[in-house]
Amino acid sequence: MLKKINNYDLCVCDMSGNVFKLSVERGYDSRKFIETLMNSDLGQMLYKKNILGEWLSDTFVMEGIENELHPIQGEVYNEEFMYWIGYLFKYWGIIYENETAKDMITQAPIDTLLASYIGLHVMFFDDVILELKSIYEEKKENRR
Repeated sequence: MLKKINNYDLCVCDMSGNVFKLSVERGYDSRKFIETLMNSDLGQMLYKKNILGEWLSDTFVMEGIENELHPIQGEVYNEEFMYWIGYLFKYWGIIYENETAKDMITQAPIDTLLASYIGLHVMFFDDVILELKSIYEEKKENRR
């Protein structure tokens, strides 16, 4: 059963979006930032559990990312796109409590997010996640 989202959860999703947006403002390579974070132990914690102390502010979370993962400068994506991805992954981690950050980035790789953004960013996040899961399953089936 999927978890219901509440106002606190939405605030944390917003903070997550702002962390991803902040990565653009700081000039961090967007693809590497996403992949490194979502495949790290820190990403597993931030996008799996709602630990109040970890989500005090977007700058607090970014400091933890910088100290632990040492993001590098590089090509940056659009701020709106990055905000949307950050929000999406936190929302996903809240409603699908048994899925990890690695599960999310596996089912919604960056190339799929880039290719699908125009159509997906106007949908409800619940529907976006279902669509991404469907795309992933379809691609997996086609590889067989």
